[in-house]
Amino acid sequence: MRRDDCPECLRLWREYADATSTHIGLDSKLRLATLEWDLPSIELLTPEVEAAGARRTFYREAFRKHVATAHKADAETNEYGGDIRKEDGPN
Repeated sequence: MRRDDCPECLRLWREYADATSTHIGLDSKLRLATLEWDLPSIELLTPEVEAAGARRTFYREAFRKHVATAHKADAETNEYGGDIRKEDGPN
């Protein structure tokens, strides 16, 4: 869960959002080039899409790791304050 009062959460989330937007934009261009059989564009865009995808994955994982370590107590409780590590069902 992202915390709006944590500068590192905000930074990583912005990086992830930017990486996602870039990846989706490049992937859309590659799909269009593929539909049009534009081989020069396909050759140019393919490594760019792969790099953008890797960047997106990097920041997604960095964000998840940050939340899991820096905000462990928050990650172990749900939004209602209950402990999600144990079931609240009947005994």
